[in-house]
Amino acid sequence: MERLEEDLSLGTSEEYKDDEKSIFSEDANIDNPHEYSKHENLQTYEPKRQPHSFFYLGVSGQIDSGEFNNRDGIAIKYDIVKGNRWKLVKGEETGISQHGFRNQGASKRIVWNFPFEVIYSSTNVKEWPQIVLYGSGKDFRGREVIEFYGSVHVPTAPGRHTRYVRLFQPVTSSIFGKFLGWIKGNPASYKDAPNLIAKGEGREVTRVQSGGLIKITFQITQRNLEKYGYKTTSSDD
Repeated sequence: MERLEEDLSLGTSEEYKDDEKSIFSEDANIDNPHEYSKHENLQTYEPKRQPHSFFYLGVSGQIDSGEFNNRDGIAIKYDIVKGNRWKLVKGEETGISQHGFRNQGASKRIVWNFPFEVIYSSTNVKEWPQIVLYGSGKDFRGREVIEFYGSVHVPTAPGRHTRYVRLFQPVTSSIFGKFLGWIKGNPASYKDAPNLIAKGEGREVTRVQSGGLIKITFQITQRNLEKYGYKTTSSDD
């Protein structure tokens, strides 16, 4: 009886040591990178093998310059519009530049070099961020009025990109309406402009005319997109 108890005790001890060696081994690997090991606190920390909760998109750059139809003293405002699944990690989603003026020479270009920078996290690329632009100037009474609109999607590939955004200007349906807007300092404009310009819903019933052209430079960085099944190419610039 004592011999049997001793054998059982030794067997239990040896089995425990084997289990301890297999479970608590510091050399144990994580088979699935999306799951933590049972005892990851005893393993060497490897950042690339840790599970990920989001992918990240970094957007920086500047609104370089623009040309407008017979207009001067224009300031540029921007709003970044994105889907509900996109969360702002860092930066400002809106901003407004100084009023810029054309050179005294033949060039009609207005230079702002107005910077922007944001970082987003998300789990889905649906409703990829867009930058909505507004061009505003002073009227004859010194009031600030928005005259031009435009939008452009943030480039999907990492690297440096240059985009040219064509602006448009809403117009009233009658001469009297145009005159009344000029007197009141309230020309034809859009309500809820960021979403209307970015999504375009209902914009087809409005009348517009060409307003000008703006140059924007982007610098795009990305992280973890490939782990969510998305593949992007390098910059086209």
